[in-house]
Amino acid sequence: MRKQTQPILWAIAVFVAGCVIAALEARSLNDAQQARIASRFALQSEQSVNQLVRQIEIFQYGLRGARGALIVAGSDGISREKFRQYSRSRDLATEFPGARGFGFIRRVAPTQRTAFLSAARADGQPGFTIKQLIPHDGELFVIQYVEPVNGNEPAIGLDIASDANRMGAAREAILNNAPTLTKPITLVQASSQNHRGLLFMLPVYTPSAPLATADERWRAAYGLVYAPLVVDEVLGALDMPREAMSLTL
Repeated sequence: MRKQTQPILWAIAVFVAGCVIAALEARSLNDAQQARIASRFALQSEQSVNQLVRQIEIFQYGLRGARGALIVAGSDGISREKFRQYSRSRDLATEFPGARGFGFIRRVAPTQRTAFLSAARADGQPGFTIKQLIPHDGELFVIQYVEPVNGNEPAIGLDIASDANRMGAAREAILNNAPTLTKPITLVQASSQNHRGLLFMLPVYTPSAPLATADERWRAAYGLVYAPLVVDEVLGALDMPREAMSLTL
């Protein structure tokens, strides 16, 4: 009887050993496949993030170029036509894909409001008005120019100080002398894209004014240059494998 059962036991042992080996091999192959997937995902993620960083840097170059044009013209020498000419010297769609344009936000003291409105209306836009999201009596930060005008008309005249999010980013930009993004907002020129907009801002200071401290920078700032962005359009300009992954900004 024992001699008859030995072949069966050996067969069972071989079968079990084969199953264990197969399971170990399958696990090894699965681990290797998962490692390849993780490595590929990490590479694609890094490439996408690097593209996004480069894109934001490109917008920053655009802001610095617009600030340079304003500094050359001077706070009282800049005009709607001069700002338009500068914008037309750049190929916005090619140089800054994903940006809706570039603009200038003028800082206006409450006592200067009437004079500012008169000057703005005499500067090629007789219907210029100041618009506020929430009425307030403090300092104004008014979008005076934005190019291209087409598609950005609702933003002209908007007082960004009437929104805490926009004004918080503007204040941070001025105090730190650094390009600064707002938190997600709804752009007035893209109202259907709720909380998918951003303003990217850079302060403009009076030339030769001291800028060593935050207080000095605040006193010296007479406005900001800015770029209105829509998250979908910024991400749409990236060369990303959209069928394999998604990127949340």
